[in-house]
Amino acid sequence: MQRPTISICLAVLLVITLLPTVVGAQTTPAIAPGGGAGADQQGTASFDGVGPAIAGPEYIQPIPDFASAPRDTRLIADSEGHLLAQEFTTERDDNIHQLVALSAADGTVDWRLEDITIGCQPVATDDGRIFAQLHPNSATAGESNFSADPVEIDAMTGQITNRYNSPDTDEFPRIGPCLDGLRLTPDGVLVAYQRVGFDYQLVGFDTTETPMTEVWRWDAEDSDDVGAANRIVLSPDGGTAYAGRRIREDDTLTLAVEAIDTTTGESIGGTIVPGTSFLGNGDGMLHSGDQLLVLTQFAGGFDDPPRLISLNPDTLAENWVVEAVEDTPVDGISRAAVADGVLVVHTGRDIVGLDPADGSLLWEAEASSFTNNAGQIVTDAAGRAYFSSFGGSPLEVIDTVTGASIFEAPDAEDFLGTGVTGEAATLGPILDDGRLYALHVLVDGGTALVAYGSGTARLDGGTGDPIDIAIQLCQYLFGDDQARTVVLSRDDVFADTLAGAPLAGDHSCILFTPGGPDAPVDPRTLAEIQRALPDGATVRIAGGVNAVSQQVEDTVAAAGFVIERLEGPSRIETAVEIARIVAVEGADRQPNGEVIAMVARADDWPDAVAGGAALSAQGSPVLLTPTDGLHPATAAAITELGITSTIIAGGTAAVSDAAANATPNPIRVSGPNRHATAAAFATDIWSGIATEGEFVLANLEFEQGWALALAASPLSVRIGAPQLGVRADNLPVETSDYLTAQGVTDPGLIVLGDLTVISGDVVDAVEVTTGP
Repeated sequence: MQRPTISICLAVLLVITLLPTVVGAQTTPAIAPGGGAGADQQGTASFDGVGPAIAGPEYIQPIPDFASAPRDTRLIADSEGHLLAQEFTTERDDNIHQLVALSAADGTVDWRLEDITIGCQPVATDDGRIFAQLHPNSATAGESNFSADPVEIDAMTGQITNRYNSPDTDEFPRIGPCLDGLRLTPDGVLVAYQRVGFDYQLVGFDTTETPMTEVWRWDAEDSDDVGAANRIVLSPDGGTAYAGRRIREDDTLTLAVEAIDTTTGESIGGTIVPGTSFLGNGDGMLHSGDQLLVLTQFAGGFDDPPRLISLNPDTLAENWVVEAVEDTPVDGISRAAVADGVLVVHTGRDIVGLDPADGSLLWEAEASSFTNNAGQIVTDAAGRAYFSSFGGSPLEVIDTVTGASIFEAPDAEDFLGTGVTGEAATLGPILDDGRLYALHVLVDGGTALVAYGSGTARLDGGTGDPIDIAIQLCQYLFGDDQARTVVLSRDDVFADTLAGAPLAGDHSCILFTPGGPDAPVDPRTLAEIQRALPDGATVRIAGGVNAVSQQVEDTVAAAGFVIERLEGPSRIETAVEIARIVAVEGADRQPNGEVIAMVARADDWPDAVAGGAALSAQGSPVLLTPTDGLHPATAAAITELGITSTIIAGGTAAVSDAAANATPNPIRVSGPNRHATAAAFATDIWSGIATEGEFVLANLEFEQGWALALAASPLSVRIGAPQLGVRADNLPVETSDYLTAQGVTDPGLIVLGDLTVISGDVVDAVEVTTGP
């Protein structure tokens, strides 16, 4: 699949240049703790926080005396507002390994601890403790005969408060380097895959005693003498450790997975899986809750394809296997993560979504460039996947349900400023402060912590023409052949499109063409229909031939598409025709078994448009009526569709009490003006479906603002972004009051239209309103 060219003018609210001081520092955020079992111990690279859909760098903080960070380590969040980074620096020809605690608030260094092994991933708890491992060649190891002993660190001060002192006896030989990362059970057992002499062993340490004691060892017999081939992951409850090892027999390599009881250290099952080497970078095994995923790669000298293998975590029985084969969507496996019921796999060049039930392909998405950094990918609680590309975009965001692009940053210099390289060396975590954190290498060889927060994207189509802006929005949402349908309407009159937002949902584009009985289809729109839809897909025309001509219908049909014209004798009956389809297609998204519809005035657009996107998100249709009384066609449709509750858009000047009271269980969503009504929809209807902090800004006083807002409604649904009303040159007090009342900080903004439609002053006013 070829990614469409997307010309998005990204206006990052803070223009970043590389400075040796803090840029855009914020107050200390509430950091999601690593949890009693530590951070990301299942290795899924999936985070409970919700990251930015429209991203911008909030700060870029160079880390003093920090060499280039190892690319295979992760940033770990502790409970004290730190991001823990591992690196080594060279002094007097000695490599000094260290653990550095960076403030998530501004990226500054709070403390450093030397002689900590950087190849052994630490783990943090929710009560201010960190567990790491001493570097075996450090002076600190001293009494332990240069063993790599586990240590406990106070997250606030960076001081070692407990450690295991390796006795180095025949019964307890000294501990060597950790081979993957530390894991901590809820019972306080620290589990590590260790090199012990010339053997590989899984070791359990009791961290509740001072000093720590060893409670069990499990011998990984017959392990191949390659430490990188050993992997470990815990079950979500911490009761089972899954140990993966590579076994060499003569000239043959096989992979074994063993389940170990973390209380006793006893094996409770094992299996052999196909492959010659686990995937590197600490991602060789993942636990998604109901599956144990094994990722394999080529081993030198062996002709063996990379694989993604699903095992039953209780029995270790094989569920399915996906082999990476050239010239197919899954032509490699670099990293994997889990989001919203989808397995998201970075193939090294592209991103694919797999069905966890059988490993079948759900979608494929093309990255802007190949990866030079093992294909890092992380996912958030809103079902988004984030990744970074070498020579391409520093940050890209896709929807894991559809694989559609949500955001693609411009090149590194425009996005991050001079002196910062593009692809992240370390990507993640996503914290409850709404930020995604990453380490980027500096051109001069140093390292900087980058906090990605919500930014601003202006969609202006390049020309400011609503037809172009609608095309740009469609390209923003869908790759080639990826839209389900297109809703096609005239560009000069809003009448037939007022009910169109729920018809599009988040699976279709709303596009425009000149209106009138003799007007031909706009060639730009026809080209976009051909790009976005697969051959034979449906184009839904809103209105009769006097609105969208027969010539348009014939041309689109001749291009290979099925035409479904939705029309009635007036806009009200056209809305009823649309509602019949929405009621069927949106039935599974209606809340709590209810059947909800919105009724809006038929002779003006702001209330219908502001509410339409919200109704679209829950699969509810929009119906129209005159102000004074409920139109008979609308009343009949309410009965026909079995509507149980009705949202009334706007005040009594828009839909009278007489009209409202003729509907079932009417709930009025309104304010004293159009901007207040849009804010009321954001408060009352969007509250349960919005992704916090993302908004679409629409000029509700612009003559063609209806076209921009309707075209953006699928994007609003996709990223959970309520549509808020603004004027061309100022932020209405009703919108400002909404943002203040909701406690919104650092919003991500989609701005509809060029600077004549929504000025830069309006965006600045939003920034001031939502600033610290």
